[in-house]
Amino acid sequence: MEYELNGFNALILKKTILLFRHISQDLQIIASENGLNLYALDQSNSVWLHIQLGRNFFERIQYRNSESSDSDPSSKVKHWFVSTKQLCQSLSIIIPPTQKKSPFDAILIKDLHNHENLKSSFGLDRLIIKEYQESVDFLSLIFVCSNKNIIRSATIGFQEYKLSIPDDLGWSNWHYLRISPTVFYKSISPFSSQYNDLSITYNDSKEDLLLNVINNTSKLTKNKNRKRIVSGNVLINSRHFHKLDLDDDLTYPSDITISIKEFLSLLSFCESVKCPLSIILRNPGDPVIALFGGSVDACESVTTNLNIHNIVYNGCNESKIETPETKIINDNISLSGSLWISSFKAEKTSQTTNEEQRDELNVKEVDLFQPEFSPQQKAPEPKPSKPKYTDEELDEIYNTLLKDFVTDNTKENTVNKDKTGIFNTYISFNLNFNRSDITF
Repeated sequence: MEYELNGFNALILKKTILLFRHISQDLQIIASENGLNLYALDQSNSVWLHIQLGRNFFERIQYRNSESSDSDPSSKVKHWFVSTKQLCQSLSIIIPPTQKKSPFDAILIKDLHNHENLKSSFGLDRLIIKEYQESVDFLSLIFVCSNKNIIRSATIGFQEYKLSIPDDLGWSNWHYLRISPTVFYKSISPFSSQYNDLSITYNDSKEDLLLNVINNTSKLTKNKNRKRIVSGNVLINSRHFHKLDLDDDLTYPSDITISIKEFLSLLSFCESVKCPLSIILRNPGDPVIALFGGSVDACESVTTNLNIHNIVYNGCNESKIETPETKIINDNISLSGSLWISSFKAEKTSQTTNEEQRDELNVKEVDLFQPEFSPQQKAPEPKPSKPKYTDEELDEIYNTLLKDFVTDNTKENTVNKDKTGIFNTYISFNLNFNRSDITF
């Protein structure tokens, strides 16, 4: 199986893989004649990312004769389970970091005749992804530059594994918000932190969307990041939305809280490739769905129950009317995706403050058990009238006192070995008193 991309789409693919790296360490790639489907589920099972690259995203899709079989359609579907980190490293090797927005770059070439440095440009012609010919467990990434004058390649391993996907929602009613990803990204990016959450509330009377960035104290460790992270809120008026469709049969969004880290990574990706974005909300506890690419237009034509998987699939196949707000870098791009983020009910500000105070108090109580941080925990001195020492302890104290009275009348030195294996020296003296004379 072999896929070929042009230079523009190769750069978009690199940004796509970088987005997956913010979600999970592993990536599921389903390769078929319809393109590539990319899946990722985070370790906490709270974030799910799905991106489909349709047939039009590629210049060419080719099967080897041993792979294609008319009698068995499943033979044309491959499940590649790869490391997201290794895939990012491979793309960074074959695609120079300087190529971020343009598939053209400049290099200095030395003229052998005049010994002068000449500036020449070369184009990133295409990227080829195919299974390694000598083994079915390796993927080969080949980047062809400057009309085949420069060829770079990298190889990574994969496993044949099928990652389970979440069940579809099937909602009959929902809230729909469509907004420019640039407006959203620039509004909340200053609050970017892995210790923050984003609370979404709609004010019906003022027709404003309130984005409240709050601190998640459960993500703060005891010994690090004890200082409060910056929090705040952003108010976006409804006129900034391309479409704002709220279902009157549902309660308007109120304190629907999600993790800001993954959501902000998606906004950065959409702002970079200039693709549209929309958000589907329902109630706290229900997942928040962010649609991007072709799935945005596909969702707006849905009249039955909500089926996100079908929307993403249809987003790569429908012809779209492009506008300056929704135009993507390449006119022929076929990219569609969805991001699922679990949500919960945000608590009141006062309650959150109390929780943070209780968390700090709990930490302090734990620290009280450490002697170096709590000199107040020193045991009080025993009263002379109430001895609390056993006979063995008195013997040890007696021998210790004898060591302090070193005189020239030393009688004898005896060396004994205790149970711990340490040799202790006991010295006897003529001090004219017995142990029974000592009181504590």
